[in-house]
Amino acid sequence: MKTLRLITNLCFFLLAGSAFSQGLQGIVVEKYYQANAADVAGQESGASVPLTTSSVTYRVFVDMAAGYKFNQIFAVPGQSLTVNTTTAFYNDPGYGVTSNPGTISLTNMAKKTTMLDSWFTTGGVAAGKSGVLKSQDTDGAITNTNGLLTNNPGGCFGSIPLQGSGAQDGYLPNGVSPNLTYAAPNALGGFSSLAVLDQTSGGSITITDGALAALGGIVGTTSSNMVLIGQFTTTGQLSFALNVQIQNISTGLAENYYANPTGSQLTHPTLTLVANTPPTVTLAASPSSSGIITGTSMTFTATANDANGTVTGVQFFDNGTLLNGTVTQSGSTYTYAYTASVNGAHAITAKATDNDCAVTTSSAVNFTVAANQAPTVSALTAPATAYLGSTVTFTCTAADVDGTVGSVEFFVNAVSIGNGTLASGTYSKSYNVPTNVNGTYSVQAKATDNLGLAGSFANTSMNVVANTPPTVALTNPTASQLISAPTVITLTATAADIDGIDSVNFFINNLFVGAGTMTAGSATNGTWTYAYTSTPGIKTFTAKAIDDFQAKSTSAAVTLDIADPNALPYRVKNVTQNCDQTTYLMPVAVSNTYTVDNVIGYDVVLTYDASRLIPTGNVFVANNLYSNASHIETATSIGTPSGSNGTMQISLNFNGNAPASAEFNGTNADIFTVQFTKTSAFAGVDSATVAISSIQESYITGVLNKTANSGKAYSIKNQNYPATLLFWSDNQAIKYNAANPSAFLITNVNGTVSTTGTATAASTSLTIPNTVTGVVAGMNVVADGIPASATVASVSGSTVTLSTATTAALTATPVAFVSATAVQPNTSGVFTHILTNGQQVRISRDISNNNSVQLLVNGADAVLGKTLLLNGNFTPSVYQVMALDVNLDGVVSAGDISQIKQRATLAIPEFRQAWNYSVTGVSNGHPSKDWVFVDQTTVANNAAYQISATFPANDNVGYSKAKVPVAPFSINANVTNYATCPEVQSENYFGIMLGDVNASYATFTANGILKDNGAVVLDLAAAKQEGNNFRIPVSFEATEVVNSLDFAVRFNNNMSYSEMSQLDAAAEVTSFMNSEDQTLRFSSFNVENFATGANVAELVVATENGKLTEKDIVADLAIINGKPVDMKFAKSSEALQQTLNVQVYPNPNNGTFAVESVEGAQVSIIDMNGRTITESAQIPASGKLTINLAQVNAGVYFVRVQNANFSTIKKVIVE
Repeated sequence: MKTLRLITNLCFFLLAGSAFSQGLQGIVVEKYYQANAADVAGQESGASVPLTTSSVTYRVFVDMAAGYKFNQIFAVPGQSLTVNTTTAFYNDPGYGVTSNPGTISLTNMAKKTTMLDSWFTTGGVAAGKSGVLKSQDTDGAITNTNGLLTNNPGGCFGSIPLQGSGAQDGYLPNGVSPNLTYAAPNALGGFSSLAVLDQTSGGSITITDGALAALGGIVGTTSSNMVLIGQFTTTGQLSFALNVQIQNISTGLAENYYANPTGSQLTHPTLTLVANTPPTVTLAASPSSSGIITGTSMTFTATANDANGTVTGVQFFDNGTLLNGTVTQSGSTYTYAYTASVNGAHAITAKATDNDCAVTTSSAVNFTVAANQAPTVSALTAPATAYLGSTVTFTCTAADVDGTVGSVEFFVNAVSIGNGTLASGTYSKSYNVPTNVNGTYSVQAKATDNLGLAGSFANTSMNVVANTPPTVALTNPTASQLISAPTVITLTATAADIDGIDSVNFFINNLFVGAGTMTAGSATNGTWTYAYTSTPGIKTFTAKAIDDFQAKSTSAAVTLDIADPNALPYRVKNVTQNCDQTTYLMPVAVSNTYTVDNVIGYDVVLTYDASRLIPTGNVFVANNLYSNASHIETATSIGTPSGSNGTMQISLNFNGNAPASAEFNGTNADIFTVQFTKTSAFAGVDSATVAISSIQESYITGVLNKTANSGKAYSIKNQNYPATLLFWSDNQAIKYNAANPSAFLITNVNGTVSTTGTATAASTSLTIPNTVTGVVAGMNVVADGIPASATVASVSGSTVTLSTATTAALTATPVAFVSATAVQPNTSGVFTHILTNGQQVRISRDISNNNSVQLLVNGADAVLGKTLLLNGNFTPSVYQVMALDVNLDGVVSAGDISQIKQRATLAIPEFRQAWNYSVTGVSNGHPSKDWVFVDQTTVANNAAYQISATFPANDNVGYSKAKVPVAPFSINANVTNYATCPEVQSENYFGIMLGDVNASYATFTANGILKDNGAVVLDLAAAKQEGNNFRIPVSFEATEVVNSLDFAVRFNNNMSYSEMSQLDAAAEVTSFMNSEDQTLRFSSFNVENFATGANVAELVVATENGKLTEKDIVADLAIINGKPVDMKFAKSSEALQQTLNVQVYPNPNNGTFAVESVEGAQVSIIDMNGRTITESAQIPASGKLTINLAQVNAGVYFVRVQNANFSTIKKVIVE
C-alpha cells in the first residue's frame, strides 16, 4: 500500500497507522506545481539539472496540534534524516538558495522560475512571506514578471493556479510575536549534504548528526498550524525519513519524533515517505500497420498496472494532443476507438496516472494515414489460343500496398465470370469457352481491397478458334477379309492430332465395343488396338478418335459379313429401312460357310408374317451366282395366308437362251430378292420375319434339300434431318469447314426442347409440364432467371434438377433445353441434325463481343433505319426489317438505330436485347444474338412475314416498322408424324445478321471488288493547332450522294485521342475510343444527305511534340454509304482524286499473291478480326511485292496499302 493518499484539501497526506495523543499530527506533502513547456523555455539558463516538463515541485509541511510550535528537524547518530529523489533536484541558478528562501525578495521571487527552487526552510518562502498550502492562501499570488508558471495541471495538483485568475501561490505574510510564523533557520552540526540544493546534480540528502532549527520555535501561519520545512523540485520520485521536534507551548515540554524509533521513542508513520513506483503501461493498435487508410476505424488498447497502488486513469494522445473521446475500462485494459481521419504521420501514446499522480507514458504507436490506394493486379495470364468448347484457366497475382486484397474478379469480353480462387499467392479462375463464338476474347482481372475499393483492370487477350478434329483411319479389319466367328480380330486404328489424342474407341454397328490401347507411336500420332472376339453376322466397324480438347472424328466404316461356323447353307438377309418406305426387297442368299457348285435350279418355299407383309409377286434375280440374269426364269405362287402365316413358292431355272454349261456357282452371295409391301399394321418401329421352310437344289443327277436361316424386315424412325443454311440476300451458303475450323465463323446447330418452367429463387429444382419428353441430363438450360452456365443434372418425371441454382423465381417462364451435341454446316452450308437430340433446331452464329463489326454494321445501315422511321423512301424486305430490329422487341424504333451506331463503334460490345437484358441494361448472363435464322417455309407461308397491305402503316397482319416478326431461337424441324413415323422434309434456313440492313455480308464474303470510288478525308493540312492539340477536319470525296460515313483509325505513341466534334448539325454521329484495341471508331449518317465538300466532323488529337504527320495515324477502315473506300490525309485538287492504283492478283489464290502499286507504300495483311498477321513490308513505286500466306487458314484477308498521303484496303481470298 502506498504511503501517499489524496485528501480533500488537495494535498498528499501520509496515511496514519494509528491514533496519537502527541502533538504531531503528521507530515503533509503538497504537489505544488508541474512545469510546462513555457517554463522549460523561460527558465534561467545554467541550471545543473534544468527543468523539464516532467519536473514536479513538492512542499513538505509539519502538521501540529493547536498549542504546539515547531522547533527543528534533526538527526542523531544511528537515526539519520534523509530526503531523496530517484533523479536529481532542480536548483534555480538565478536566485536559488539551499535553506532560507525567506531572504529572497518578492521581486526576485517573481522572476522566471525562482519559485520552483529546491530548499529547506523553517516557515519562510520569501521576504516577509511564510508558506501555507495553496488552498489556505488568502492574498492571491505574486505575478510572474516573465509570464511563466501558468500551468494548471489539475488532478493531484488541485485546481488552483499559481498565476492568472483565481491564483493562490501559498505565500502569506509572516506572523508577529508571540505567534512567529518564520524564523531564519539555523544549521546545527554537519549539513554538508545540503550541497545538492546548490547547483550540484545530486538527488540524495543525508544528515547523520545535526539539526535545522527555528530558534525559539514557530507556529503555523493558519489555524491548521502547519509549518513549511522544505520545497523540492525533481523529475523523479521523492522519498524521505524525517526526525522532528515540536514543543508544547503551555508546558514547555519538547516532543521528539523519529522516522526509525528505538525503544519508547515517539514516531509517526508519515515521517517516512517511500518513493512511489510509477504505473506501467503498454499500448497496442488494431489494425496494426505502419500505413493506415483514411477513414479506417482503429482500436487502441492500453494495459496499465501499478505495483504499489492503483491506476486512476489512462489518457490517449495523438502527436501529443489529448484525444477527448471515451476511454473504456475493463480491469487493467483501457480501449479507445479512433478514426484515422487526418492524413499524415501519427504517434499515438497512452499516459497512465496512479493514485499518487505518478504518470507513465507508453511507447508510441507510429503510423501514417493516407488515402486508400487501390489494389493492383499483375501477371495476368490466359492461353494465347483456346478452342471452342474447351475449359481454360486464367491466373494473376494481386497486391495492396496499404491493406489486403479482398477478392479478384475475372472478366471475359467485359462480362464477369466470377471471383478467382487464391492458392499459393496466385488467383485462378476456370472458364468454359463457348462452343460457337470464335475470335479474339478480351480477358481482364480486377482486384478489390478489404475496404471495397476496386483497382483498375489488368488486360490480356485470348484467341479462340475452332479445334481441328483429329484424323483417324481404321486399318484392321479390311473389307476384303473373310472371317469366321469366333475369330479374335485385332481392331486397329491410326490417329493423329496436333493437341494430342485423348482416346480412340471402337464401335460395331454404331455400338461401343471397347477403348483402344496405344501400341505404337505417340499421343499426337499413334496406333491404337483392341482385341475383339467376333460373332456371326454383318458387322460395320468404325473407330472414333477424341483429342485432348474433345474434338471427335470417326473413321470410314468397314463392313464384314462374319461367318457363323454353325450357320445353315442358305439364309434370308435382314433388311433395315426407314418407316416411311412402303416396300421391302428381301434377299435370299448363300451363306458364307457354304459353297454352291453345279446347281442348275432352285425350288424355294418362303413363309412370312402376313399381318405386316404382303408379297407383290416380284422376284428379282441377282447376277452373283450366274453372271447373266436374263438366262434365268422365275415362277411364283402365293398362297392364301392363314392368319398371320403366309407362304409363297418360287422356282428358278435356266431358259433356252442359257448355254448348256449354265449353272449356279459361288458363296456368300445373293441369289434373288423378293418384294413385299407393308400392311397398315407394320408400325413405325417394328419387324416382320421372312423364313425359308424348304429350299431344293437341282442338279443334272438329281436334287438335294437344304436348310436356311430366317431374316427380318426392320422398320426404324428416320432421325436424320438435312437442311441448308443460306444468307438471305444472295442465297449463298453459310459455310463451315471442320477440317479448317478457323476459315469461317462457326455456326452451331443444336437440338432443342422448348417448354415452360417453374421454380423458386435460388433453387436447383425446376418443374416442367409432365407431357414434355426429350429432356435429358447434360442439356444446357436457357431461360431468364437461370444462369448461362446451368445444365440439366438429372430428370425425374416433371422435375428437372439443375447444375446451378436459379437467380430469380420462374413462373411458367419459357425455357429451352439445348442439347450439348452440336453439328455444323459443311462448305456447302448443309448440315444433318439428329432428331433424337430434339425436334427443334437452335442455330447459333455469334461474334466475339470485342470484335469489330463496322465493316458490316455501320452508318449506312443506320440511315436506312432512320429513313424507315421517318416513312422515307425505303421499303424493306422482311429480312431487312428483321435486321433493323436489333433488340428483338418486335418494333423498329430509335433505340434500334442507337444500338446500331453504338455497335458499329464498339461503344457497346453486343446488342442489348429484350430477351436477355432488363430495362436498366442489366444482362441475365446469356449472350445476345448477332444472327437470327428463319426457315423458308415460314417465310413463304406465314402472313406475318409478308409486307403490310398498308405499308408503311401497320395492318396488324404483315410486317411494318411497328410490327416486326421476331424469329424464334428454337425452330421446329420440317418433320411430321414424328411420334409414329417421321416424314422428314429438307429445309432452307436464311441467316440474318442483325444490324446489317444493306446485306454487306454478301459483299464481303463473295469474290469480287471490295473498294468503291471515293474517300474519307482526314485533312491534316487544314488541321488547326491549339498548343499540342490539333483539330483535324473530317470530310469525304465521292461521285454519288453520301448519306453515311464511317471510319476506324489507330494512333502511334506521339498522338492520343481527345474527342470528336460534330460539325453537321443535321447528322447523327457516334464515336467511341475503344481501350481494348486502341481504335477510334466513327459512324455517322444524314437522312437528308451530307453536303458535298462540307466537313462532317472534327477529330481532336493531342500530340507529344506539337507536330502532326500522317505517320501518326493508321487507317483501319473507311466506309461511305456502306461501301469501303480509301482514306486520305489531304483533299484532292480535283473534285475526286482517283483511288491509289493498287492491284492484288491472283485473287482468289492459294496464299501466294502479288501486290502492285504506282506509289511507294507500306503493305500489311489483316484478318477478319482486325489482327495484323504479317509485319509491314515496303513496296517501291511502280513496284511489286510478293506475299506468301501459306501458313494461314483459308479465308478472307485484307491487304492494307498506305503511304504518306493515302491508305487503301483490298480484299484477298485464300482458298
